[in-house]
Amino acid sequence: MEEKTIERIKKLKREKWERRKKKIKVFFIIFGIIFAIIGFIEIKRLLISYLWNLEIFKIKRIEVYPENLTPLLTGIIELERGTNLLFVDIKSIERRIKSLKTVEKCEVIKIFPSTLQINIYLRKPWVILKKRERTVTIDREGVIIPSVENKESYWQIEGIEFGNGVVKEKDKIGILREIERWYNFFNIATLFKIKRVDMSNVEKIILDDGERKVYLYPSDLKKEFENLKIVIGECKKRDFKWEYIDMRFKNPYVKKKNE
Repeated sequence: MEEKTIERIKKLKREKWERRKKKIKVFFIIFGIIFAIIGFIEIKRLLISYLWNLEIFKIKRIEVYPENLTPLLTGIIELERGTNLLFVDIKSIERRIKSLKTVEKCEVIKIFPSTLQINIYLRKPWVILKKRERTVTIDREGVIIPSVENKESYWQIEGIEFGNGVVKEKDKIGILREIERWYNFFNIATLFKIKRVDMSNVEKIILDDGERKVYLYPSDLKKEFENLKIVIGECKKRDFKWEYIDMRFKNPYVKKKNE
């Protein structure tokens, strides 16, 4: 009886020791993980500090292309010059540059060890919007940009609302892009050179070359321009003088010019 009791006591002690060993093991594992994390953070901090202070990675040269746009970025250039190329936030620089109204897009490239290259793509004048005596220049996205000098060489667009520095009718900008697309695709300029577009009424868009007019309805502009090329071509072949062509109907109507 006593032997069994002694054996049971020994067994309980062994089980207690095993549980204690497991707890000690878990403690050391957790401690090891914590120590490893702290060590990693400290090594990372020391490495960053070391790299940050390395003179070889300090930005010494900032190249802007095209070069004539360098003055546009003076503030940004001065802010970044002397910082460490390894830790420059390219996305942040690109966001600041693209916030400039005249910039359409940009690319910032790190050239190691110490050069930052900035490629700038400016918004290009597309058409001139007119509202009574006011005019503004816009790009293909409908963004108002600085005015151009030779306004006569751009399409003059009426009937698109703008104000407070923004174009208010972006849906009409989309229609205008489609008009330009198919106008160029079918090379209509060789037969009818647009100078003015009136979009006051989208159900009757007026293209004007200064002497003649074409009326469009933007349901199938590709088909309308395809047919317009045929109609104008036939008029030219027959030496038929016309005042306007209405393309809004299945059978286009051609109004003869009064002599």
